[in-house]
Amino acid sequence: MPMETHHEGMPAAKTAVPSIGSNTHCRFASRLVLVFDVSLIGPTEGTTGATYNFNASLTPGSTALPVDYYWTADDQTPQDHPGQGGSDSAAFTWSTPGIKTIALTASIKGASVTVTYDIQIDVAPQPEEHLLYLPVMRR
Repeated sequence: MPMETHHEGMPAAKTAVPSIGSNTHCRFASRLVLVFDVSLIGPTEGTTGATYNFNASLTPGSTALPVDYYWTADDQTPQDHPGQGGSDSAAFTWSTPGIKTIALTASIKGASVTVTYDIQIDVAPQPEEHLLYLPVMRR
């Protein structure tokens, strides 16, 4: 007797299932579940005015592609990187000090994982003023 297998977001597929007995039929229900995780790597501290790069990678590496990455960070314009591979990166520059939070959402076929990451931004040190004293000569 044919059975229908349903996967979330996928059309039903009919599969022939042999009967076990004359009046016994098997019915199976299955659901496709994507299991993946995303890691976010970058600096944990920095200074105002400098640009910092953050890298994301999916595990396992054999995760179904393409992947949509959506980056947000405090005081920054969101960055949307659709249709990427198993890794992605984003760069941010802050003009104000404080703890800044970066959030990354990786999505594959409707399943998504969000991770957050903090970086401490301090005021960039001002260059020291150097004075040069020259001797005064009289004639």
